[in-house]
Amino acid sequence: MDELKEVGIRIFFGMMYRIKIYSIFMAMKKMILLIGIIGMSFSIQAQQKVTPPVIVKKLEMGKSLQVHEDFSFDFIKVTEDSRCPTGTECVWAGQAKVVVMWCKDGKEIGQKEITFKGNSLQNDPIEVAIAKTKSIFIYQLNPYPASSEKENLTYSLQVTEHLPKEKREVKNIRTH
Repeated sequence: MDELKEVGIRIFFGMMYRIKIYSIFMAMKKMILLIGIIGMSFSIQAQQKVTPPVIVKKLEMGKSLQVHEDFSFDFIKVTEDSRCPTGTECVWAGQAKVVVMWCKDGKEIGQKEITFKGNSLQNDPIEVAIAKTKSIFIYQLNPYPASSEKENLTYSLQVTEHLPKEKREVKNIRTH
């Protein structure tokens, strides 16, 4: 009887030992799976490209901005602003036209009328080539018209001399 009891105890502890090893094995399996998922999420995040912010300058109408060392870029005037005011419904989104000029060493070397179609916030930057290898990028015309404000607006352009490398491949050049 003692032998039977001893065999029963060995079987019981053997099963408990196997259950413990199995539990440890399952816990390790779950940990390895969790570590793998976390590692993959970090590698996916590392592969995503981060677009650096574009720093724009405010150029008010009638003012000049010194760019690319020996050039100046001037916002001459707004010739048309028929953009659909915020808070209203329009059949046509409208457009705005501005005249810009650029000079080198104080002498005018170019002038252009640029058209902003509809909501300029949805457009890509407009490139204005002021020399063979130098450009200005115009992002938008401010302020966007509101139904209550029609006259005495102080217009300004958001411009930059540099465009991030990511944007250079997909830029939409629209100069008129």
